[in-house]
Amino acid sequence: MVDGDLVIRAEISVEAKGRFHLFGILHNAQGEPLASSQNALYLEPGTRWMDLTFYGLALREAGAKGPLTLGSVTVTSANAIPNALGPVYENVYKTEPYEISAFHDREFYRADLMEQSRRLDALSREREKALEMRHKPN
Repeated sequence: MVDGDLVIRAEISVEAKGRFHLFGILHNAQGEPLASSQNALYLEPGTRWMDLTFYGLALREAGAKGPLTLGSVTVTSANAIPNALGPVYENVYKTEPYEISAFHDREFYRADLMEQSRRLDALSREREKALEMRHKPN
């Protein structure tokens, strides 16, 4: 736990310097997805660490007592196009149980990401409506 957020550190073996992208999905005790996290860093060769930070308020609102599981995680090399996708590892880490109060209740503060989220939510609703109309009997 770091300031009310859940942080899971991943050990990365880097063979050649470059930019790497780490993506993971956190699952609850029932195996249902709760939250995702991603990080991108420029890394030199050697054993390196990348953090996945799962936002505390999202976990608090989901009632995520734990133990929680890093249900899937993958590393991508982002040095050239197309990116080199790594394997997806499943159920690689299980946390200890947490009290809900361990997760913070601060609102998200990145206005740019909140606007992007609103646009994506609207797009998702439009797609759902289009699918409903397509499958609606005449």
